[in-house]
Amino acid sequence: MATSNATSKKENWTDQSVLTLCNFLIQHQNNNGRNKGYPWSQLQPEYEKLHNHKFNSKQALKSKYDTMRKQYTLWKQLKHGDTGLGWDASTGALACSSEWWDKKIKEPCMTSSQTGEAWIKEVLSGNLIRCVNAFRMHPNVFLKLCEELESSYGLKSSDKMLAVEKLGIFVYTLALGVSNRDVGERFQRSGETISRAFHEVLEAITAISKGFHGLAREMIKPRDPTFQSTPHQIISDKRYMPYFKAEQIPYIGRKGIPTFNVMAVCDFDLCFTFISVGWEGSAHDTRVFLHAINNPSMNFPKPPEGGRVVVMVVGSVASSGGGGGFGGGSAGGGGG
Repeated sequence: MATSNATSKKENWTDQSVLTLCNFLIQHQNNNGRNKGYPWSQLQPEYEKLHNHKFNSKQALKSKYDTMRKQYTLWKQLKHGDTGLGWDASTGALACSSEWWDKKIKEPCMTSSQTGEAWIKEVLSGNLIRCVNAFRMHPNVFLKLCEELESSYGLKSSDKMLAVEKLGIFVYTLALGVSNRDVGERFQRSGETISRAFHEVLEAITAISKGFHGLAREMIKPRDPTFQSTPHQIISDKRYMPYFKAEQIPYIGRKGIPTFNVMAVCDFDLCFTFISVGWEGSAHDTRVFLHAINNPSMNFPKPPEGGRVVVMVVGSVASSGGGGGFGGGSAGGGGG
């Protein structure tokens, strides 16, 4: 039975208490099947009542289980992933020398001769298709983006990593949707280094710490937020957005400014195939979407028989009605 440490507030898991927990979970699986998972919120009170012990945390059993899974994965790698090891059946432990353990602990992990910096240089100087496949952009665009982030938005090279590699880590992660470990293997960097580089580029683009005055804001900032250059023919034409007129109430969104919905559809090559504009900002995204697919006059590009459409909200379009800049609003977006 586990005992609690009142000083550190951490559970003192002995070998016997770990064995008791394993038997408890095995019994649960035998009674409920292997495919239903563990309802921890129910199991922990049951375990505490059965063994007359109160844990310090409501997640104590789950935390211990997660730790045990990680340790078991490491144990399997040590047992089956190396040679020259013995196995002590009486203790259920690996039999190896202290020298082997010292070597294993100090053994470098990222030892590939092709570093992340070398790989990026090879991709950027090679066939442009490789760059498009890896970063979803032309090499010239990639280098221009890197130059812009360095010169105007605070992205800097460090002693051990150039800015171009940091941007490569960021774009590679977003373009391919890969995990931290996969990116670390590709760039031969630790997970902590990958995460740090990703957030440095994210800060340069969004400038969260500076009130969102980064590259992203500059890209979406309207050239004429007060509509001073809007032709009189558009302002006076009833077919256009009524935030030029008095009929603004249906277009006022939750932030108190006139907004309107824009639904855009693109294919998997990121080419726009359909755009619907003009719905008032108070309209729900689902209503805009259903109107487009159910109204034949809209000519919505429906998928072939048996196909699917992926729909997601991608942004917002808002206007102050003649007095201010862009702000958050209600907008719909679609991906096909």
